[in-house]
Amino acid sequence: MIGVCELGATEDTATSEYKIDTEGVIRQALVGMLMIPGVITCSAFSDGITIERADSTADPDRNTLAIIHSQDMLSLGTRILRELSESIPEYVTIESDSLKMVISPIDDSAGLVTVCGADTALGMVRLQMKHIIEEIAPYFVVGDCG
Repeated sequence: MIGVCELGATEDTATSEYKIDTEGVIRQALVGMLMIPGVITCSAFSDGITIERADSTADPDRNTLAIIHSQDMLSLGTRILRELSESIPEYVTIESDSLKMVISPIDDSAGLVTVCGADTALGMVRLQMKHIIEEIAPYFVVGDCG
């Protein structure tokens, strides 16, 4: 099973011990996403649980709803593509009149979601998400944490 052992833990393969993200690497990466104009929130999740998030608004309830449903949307996109004999999605994008939501997998059970305004340039968002995933993926480990 893939998941997070502790908030932001990673396994040291040389010693098989887990390290905690004491330097706040995940948090810093997500806060960096807020520098893109129009980004409202960015969150890393695993198995439907928020691991870390950064918000630029005072409406955390709305942001939380988007984050909660991100796992479902990513799972649905993955299932559809597998039925079409394709690989997992690189991004799942949802757009409305006022919001855009981009979801990208970190691994089989974890993902990154960014919610932004309708006028936000998604190219910048996707590029930054790719960099964030490369940076934080080592904190999502394979195996039993016990």
